Amino acid sequence: MLRIKLAVVDCDQNYLNRLSAAFGSMFADKLEVHYFTDFSIVKSEMQAGMQIDVLLVDAGMNIDLSDVPEKCAAAYFCESNDIESLNNQRTIGKYQKVDVIYREILSLYSDKASENMDFKHNLNNDCAIVTFLSASGGTGASTAAAAYCVRCAKKGMRVLYLNFENIGSAGMFFNAEGIGNFKNIIFALKSQKSNLPLKLDSEVKQSAEGVSYFEECEIALDKISLTMEDKLKLVNELIIKGNYSKIVIDMNFTLEEPNISLLNKCDKIIFVSDGSAAANLKTEKALKSIQILEQQDDKVRILCKSHLLYNKFSSKYSTQIEDNYVGLIGGINRIEGLSSADLPRKISEYSVLDKI
Repeated sequence: MLRIKLAVVDCDQNYLNRLSAAFGSMFADKLEVHYFTDFSIVKSEMQAGMQIDVLLVDAGMNIDLSDVPEKCAAAYFCESNDIESLNNQRTIGKYQKVDVIYREILSLYSDKASENMDFKHNLNNDCAIVTFLSASGGTGASTAAAAYCVRCAKKGMRVLYLNFENIGSAGMFFNAEGIGNFKNIIFALKSQKSNLPLKLDSEVKQSAEGVSYFEECEIALDKISLTMEDKLKLVNELIIKGNYSKIVIDMNFTLEEPNISLLNKCDKIIFVSDGSAAANLKTEKALKSIQILEQQDDKVRILCKSHLLYNKFSSKYSTQIEDNYVGLIGGINRIEGLSSADLPRKISEYSVLDKI
């Protein structure tokens, strides 16, 4: 289990005692906390090699945090909860509920973690990242991703559908009450506010089947503004929160470096083709290109995690790729006459999805 190494520096010993009791009672299995009243001591310890993931220092001590080691996330502890930054550093209100402080510590940690951390393995938890994409439009990759989410939810799994397509809509497949919107998540990511963990809880919706999702932005340009760093930060935050056993990403396929980096960090990658000549040709070209990228950079490991799923497969018009670079999951036949909302629920009945 992940245990964040936290250092708290505050000249108020009574406050440290209360905080120590609260953290010890609620988060002993999640935090390894070291308490100091003198910043020079913790600074000396860190210079000597002491590993600290997150450092919190009382703003009233007037300490410069600019020379804190790069791998350590640092913030000021403030008397007021309304101050968002101080001296270009994040802040956390001292006098909040301890679980709110803990979530903001997680947010600080995830900011640093997103720079160079693989999703699942370095965080040491059981959340799997499964990505659906297609080298060719019109193959129903989004529908297949939504159907997989529905099947997982029916089995009692805690699953989140996360649409990273430039112009995609979770609302095509899922419906739930509430006013949550992915635009607010993007704003929290871009503004570097410390309430991202709480924002994720407040904006998420859940369909009747139990699939969690975020309502799409009204304007597609908002989502296009997401950088790879934003996406990594978001997924890391979702993993750290521990609310889901599976996060299913629905994304566009490109050979640009940001997308390759994202794919490189996933646990499973599902390429979707409809078996048409055009889709198969584009899929083969995509897989061959990834193979070349892997040969050029041994840190790129995508094909070993990739699998091929045929959707909208027709015995009359579809064929399988002969020279395949990845494992075959199976096929889903073409289904006519259903709405975009009903189609994933029908496809979710296919046991082939259990092979993912």
